[in-house]
Amino acid sequence: MATPRATLLTSPPGFFILEIDTGGEVLRYGTQSAQITDAAGDTHWYREGLQALSVTVGGQLDSIGVTVDDAAARWPRIVARGGALERRPAVLRRYHVGQVLEDATEVIAGLTVDAEYAAPGALQRLTVSIESSAIEQGAVPPAAAVVGSETFTAPDSRVDGAVFPLVIGRPGYTAASVAARPASPALLVQKAANERVLIAYGSTEAYAAGTSVRVWDYTDEDNVSSDNGTVSLYYDDIGQAYSAVTDLATPINFTTGGEYWIGWAGGGVAANDGSVLRGLGSVLLYLLQTYAPQVQIDRAAMASEAVYLDNFKIDTVINDTTAPLDYIRRALVPVFPIREVRGPHGLYFRAENWLANQSDAIGLLSADSRQVARASSVRSGGGSIANEITLKYRYERLSTYTRLRTLGARHGAWSYPGAPTDPRVLSSLTCATSQAVYGLHSKTIETAAIWEDATAVAVLEHLAAKMAHPKRRVTITGGAMLESFPPGSVIAYTDSEIHCDQALALVDSVTLSAGDVALNLILLDDPIRTNRVTT
Repeated sequence: MATPRATLLTSPPGFFILEIDTGGEVLRYGTQSAQITDAAGDTHWYREGLQALSVTVGGQLDSIGVTVDDAAARWPRIVARGGALERRPAVLRRYHVGQVLEDATEVIAGLTVDAEYAAPGALQRLTVSIESSAIEQGAVPPAAAVVGSETFTAPDSRVDGAVFPLVIGRPGYTAASVAARPASPALLVQKAANERVLIAYGSTEAYAAGTSVRVWDYTDEDNVSSDNGTVSLYYDDIGQAYSAVTDLATPINFTTGGEYWIGWAGGGVAANDGSVLRGLGSVLLYLLQTYAPQVQIDRAAMASEAVYLDNFKIDTVINDTTAPLDYIRRALVPVFPIREVRGPHGLYFRAENWLANQSDAIGLLSADSRQVARASSVRSGGGSIANEITLKYRYERLSTYTRLRTLGARHGAWSYPGAPTDPRVLSSLTCATSQAVYGLHSKTIETAAIWEDATAVAVLEHLAAKMAHPKRRVTITGGAMLESFPPGSVIAYTDSEIHCDQALALVDSVTLSAGDVALNLILLDDPIRTNRVTT
């Protein structure tokens, strides 16, 4: 969440403040001295000593190095008295006079690493890095959710060491009239009477709603069979909840050494209202608040962004223990139009709208009226062009993508000579104009997070708007008000010198320094301003 603009309009330039918890006391420094009151009414003194720095924020930010000069040269004494400067909680904020402490924008929060102090001739100096990645995130699924002799009495040795799959959405579901395809593994954890396969970590919407899942038997590749199964809730030997299907009798009998898969007509993780949790924004919030409790997140901002982001549906299975932020950055950020942002109240993901129009702009900035100043030349390029984009999805049996959609120049036709008619190819005027000017540039993207056709097409629309035409970039500077435009936001920019009249621009990053703020903009150039798929 951005700092309220009303505060920034009347505020002098912001400055940085730093807190380090040494285990015995909290050290507070600023690039200038300040007395700052928190929301509870307590006043904190920040002594001058934090050296000037410039920070660019625009997405994932893992580490920042800082230098502190303390004339009292306290660093050796802190350590001698049992305190610590290594791997201690620290937070760097951007503060404006008049704010309470909690409203200052959090630039980075994490643990200190690589602390250095007491250099000869510079006893007053501490140099240290703050790493957000050093914070323990937790794991998804939890590290304890593993099949073995300590969690089950006699599981099939074939699945020994397998992670309980965390199922999100309805992977495998294509249509109500078609049997759900095999998408997530089923693990034989009980071989004796009432054979049982584990299908998901925790409870599921399929269990709560009493809906069935499709069970597939691939034990014999030449004689594959499937049937509907009812989902039940059980607990393993250490008390972890899991969803399972018991023996179906016919046509499937669960046997040692068998290979089984699940297609989800019913859903995986349930939302608070009992429905299937599928919307992208809601999935992001669920993963962070459930599996990364140590990471400070802005729940209100994420809930607000979910209103739009939930139009994208996630249907996937996570069956390898991973840190939730790492999973989001690896599996979702490269595909979906989202941007990682840190605000006053923590980390959140916001929509990155490459299909923006004038109504999406949250502000008008003008160099002509000297509201801002252009601080750079206009730079073009900065990335590869793609004007025939193929998205492969529906990841079946965690091995094969079984569906694709392509966004290109002509509906039903690939761009290479002699290509046959293909209904999987959709047309975009954005791609067509790009091919006419720059020639054919193809790109293929694979994702295990999508099963729904409508989501695949929506993703392609954003990718085409982002990649089909080169983008112009420009940097503008101004006062504290510019801090109210976080990365990913859309503005209208006027600058007659470069023939921009309320041109739409995406804030790519924000550079914060001692006395100035710079917005690094991407102009949303599109010769036709039409990015919708045509049929």
